[in-house]
Amino acid sequence: MRKTLGTLEGKRWLVMGAARSGKGAVRLLRAAGYQSRWADERVAPGESVAPGESAAVEAIADETLTGEWRPDWLDGADGVVWSPGIPLSHGLAREALRRGLPLMSEIELAWRFAASPVIAVTGSNGKTTTTSWVAHLLRCEGRRAVESGNIGHAFSEVIAAELEGGAPAQAHVVEVSSFQLDTIHQFRPHVALILNVTPDHLDRYPGMAAYAASKERMVMNMGPEERLVANGEDAYCLAIARRAKCRAVFFGEAPRVERGALLEGGRLVWRRPPGEAIDWVGSDELIPPGAHNVQNALAAAAAAKLLCAGDEANRRGLRDFAGVEHRIEFVAEIGGVRYYNDSKATNVPSLEAALRSFACPVVLIAGGRDKNSPFGDLSALVRERVAHLVLLGEAARVIESHWRGLAPTSVVADMKAAIPRAREVARPGQVVLLSPACASYDQYDNYEERGRDFKRIVQTMKEERP
Repeated sequence: MRKTLGTLEGKRWLVMGAARSGKGAVRLLRAAGYQSRWADERVAPGESVAPGESAAVEAIADETLTGEWRPDWLDGADGVVWSPGIPLSHGLAREALRRGLPLMSEIELAWRFAASPVIAVTGSNGKTTTTSWVAHLLRCEGRRAVESGNIGHAFSEVIAAELEGGAPAQAHVVEVSSFQLDTIHQFRPHVALILNVTPDHLDRYPGMAAYAASKERMVMNMGPEERLVANGEDAYCLAIARRAKCRAVFFGEAPRVERGALLEGGRLVWRRPPGEAIDWVGSDELIPPGAHNVQNALAAAAAAKLLCAGDEANRRGLRDFAGVEHRIEFVAEIGGVRYYNDSKATNVPSLEAALRSFACPVVLIAGGRDKNSPFGDLSALVRERVAHLVLLGEAARVIESHWRGLAPTSVVADMKAAIPRAREVARPGQVVLLSPACASYDQYDNYEERGRDFKRIVQTMKEERP
């Protein structure tokens, strides 16, 4: 039976933010019979909150609000669906809490109407790849699995389509960010994956303890009937698992991790007491490169198995999963130089994983909006692996100050200048890698737009090459 808005009895909701999750939330509220106001203060007064889209998108809201926020936006509202891109320090959030109005995450809104099991994936790195991999494994088992969240389609958009008469999923695999978890209340997935907790978003959280606590909210409502899949080699994940009320299954490399989904002698295996041992595939059979993708594969296979996937489906799906867009994605080879799009690398650990995936020298394009990231942590790796640095965006000078003298460096204005400069300095046998270690919001709406811009320029350059 479908969940409803439960103890939140009000019918009128303010949806704050006109990005992907806000659009999905408005559509879901309408499909479920609720009223909504759609608000975004980034839009000038009187302008559309859905530029470039059909009028029908905006028409599904009962009212649209634009321009600088005002307290009366909350008048008559029973609650607020809050955009993950807006900090909770925002004045409207404080005013809503002062009035006693709940702030609800879009993923919680969608979860309350989801009829099928939910697998939720969070972590600092690897979320998109793992989310896609879990859904792929479930489809190999014959289940209609749909991935959503920070992966292309908002969870609420998918559930709205079901309520409007679309074919229902048999499983939802949802990529969940810490910002979304900050405003959950009852969200309770059937299986939760916490891949890792490493420094990220320290421009928004006061420190690692607060950031890790946000990730831990994933399991706060889960009980003995649900399962947590956690990184058995990550101290934060282990601490979360110890405190969780649900049962935990671990993934990692043997012998540091003794049971669960393990990398053992170059093989991905499943070991559970009493004496259960199942061989899946060799790590060399995986298509996506890098040790980090072995970890993603282990986590995905464990989650799929815990929900419903058989071992043969896991074997097939581990072998033939090709990876995801924007994550060490091969784009083209030009003049003996290979170009890779890793725009999804929005933090330092993601960049580290990308650099470790290549044995050849790398011409690295990095930069964007800084999140108070510890760039200095990669100094030794940059010196070892990077042939030339091409830095762009707001963080270019910050990164340069951390990595000065480690590799020849070019500072450019934007992607249009970065790629030709990378082409000038790259030599045959090297790799040009876009792996920004920064958010995209200084020059792009999201990392997808940044990655597609990189690919467009590279492809144009390939076509123009004599």
